[in-house]
Amino acid sequence: MFDSKRRIRGVAIVSAMSVGWALAAACSPAADRRPGPEPRSVKGAAGLPAACDQLDELVRRMSRGHVPDRGADIVPIPNEPTFIGGPISPVHTGPWDHLADVPLVAYGPGVVPRVGRVRRPATMADVAPTVARMIGYDFETPDGEVLEEIVGADASPPRLVVVVIWDGAGWNVLDAHDEDWPFLRRLMRRGGVYTNFEIGSAPSNTPPIHTTLGTGVFPARHGIPGVRMRGSSGDSVDPFEGEIADNVEVPTLADVYDRDTGNRPLIGLVATVNWHLGMIGHGARFPGGDRDTAVLIDSSGGSFGNADVYDVGPSPDASMLDHETDALDRADGEADGRWRQEDLSDLAVRAASPAFVAFQQQVLEQTIVSKGFGRDDVPDLMFTNFKMIDDSGHKWYPLSRQVGEAIAASDAALRRLVRLLDENVGRGRWSVLVTADHGQQPRPQDTGAWPVAPGPLGGDVNARFDDNDNGRRLVMGTSASGLFIDRREAERLGVSLQDIADWLIMYRRKDNLRPGESMPKAWIDDPDQRLFAGIVGGKRLLADSCGDP
Repeated sequence: MFDSKRRIRGVAIVSAMSVGWALAAACSPAADRRPGPEPRSVKGAAGLPAACDQLDELVRRMSRGHVPDRGADIVPIPNEPTFIGGPISPVHTGPWDHLADVPLVAYGPGVVPRVGRVRRPATMADVAPTVARMIGYDFETPDGEVLEEIVGADASPPRLVVVVIWDGAGWNVLDAHDEDWPFLRRLMRRGGVYTNFEIGSAPSNTPPIHTTLGTGVFPARHGIPGVRMRGSSGDSVDPFEGEIADNVEVPTLADVYDRDTGNRPLIGLVATVNWHLGMIGHGARFPGGDRDTAVLIDSSGGSFGNADVYDVGPSPDASMLDHETDALDRADGEADGRWRQEDLSDLAVRAASPAFVAFQQQVLEQTIVSKGFGRDDVPDLMFTNFKMIDDSGHKWYPLSRQVGEAIAASDAALRRLVRLLDENVGRGRWSVLVTADHGQQPRPQDTGAWPVAPGPLGGDVNARFDDNDNGRRLVMGTSASGLFIDRREAERLGVSLQDIADWLIMYRRKDNLRPGESMPKAWIDDPDQRLFAGIVGGKRLLADSCGDP
């Protein structure tokens, strides 16, 4: 059950490696590294790694994202373009600008002033206080502030605010496909766009950033550290396991606004992953709350959710997805069951395709109309995440045409949404905010990056510091988010986080080879290059290599 005060969690951690930690440690595929023909080493001033030029800012993002006893204990900052993860489907977890910089677009005739480009810095924590001001509700947070530029001073509160997330559509992705989002560009001109907007914290992945959007505070306060977190027994768990938001330790805007107005507003979510629940909050498990609408669509076109906590609604009509899939199949003039040579009978392909974008847009429209969002003068809130840009980026890489087509489909869906709001809610009675939760990690073939294999990284730390066979391991698990340390084992061994950091900062390419793996030819002349610019423990920089070019 939700506790409005941050829970005090014990520091004693069970050290037995769970299946979840084992999976996290093994998340790097065993495929050979396939670098580009001319790997580059990104350098900053005086020949130092580029990360050194902005190390303070990178550590600040990581500090905001650190959740004690839940998140990673040791978080390396790789030298760009190096990243932690496998060479196949690189993860987008890191503190760098190309992952943190995302758009924030606001549009609503008669509600949002026509301000065009806004250059002031802003973060994801500003969204909730700004939406609150739009609807005439006071929601102050320690990390966020109202973005006054997009709040009309004389405008009446809109009947409906819709917050749209294009998952994975950071500026580095939009810039790579700049011809594929003409309607979003039009909204930027006719409303406002924050060009120095960022997610504000690291790691840059879905659960913590969506929860920051919903709560107006960073993970250090709201408690969601990443795609996995350390549970009360020390095992790796989904932070929204059971399709509930109990691990979110502060109220969302939707939680308190709904309660304080007698549950008269409609609060809704249309999305595809339970991680998106951080935008709307705790539903009926919040004191004084009710069952807010939460439609979570699965890859087959059905739905899932927790009906005790949220109004999950009737399952979507999967035949609509079949219809959109058939239309996509025939778009090239041939009914062969394929889209860009990809098999549309593969649910993962279909879920990342323009067909699924169009299907989700129909579900969103049906939910808005059937539930009566924007029907009366009590402002309602609807949140939606379109994950297909991110899914296609993972599957085919950010520069692929599949990603471009997913963006184009999302742009077309946004156009349909605006048309629906005009027709169903009324022009001048609604506003839309569009943003993204992160950018995307380029594939190593395009950058010459060294993908730091998480398994060998954690294993090497254990080999250096944990010399016994007592069934416990110093490093319980390793993921792109960092290393999870068994506190009891560390105490028994007399090993501190500083000890680990001092050793890791000297970690080099040749140290990260898997057993039996030889140095790839692309790096044969530079096997001793350090992989990390800095090592962060908790909220502090414990070690850095910035004094040694």
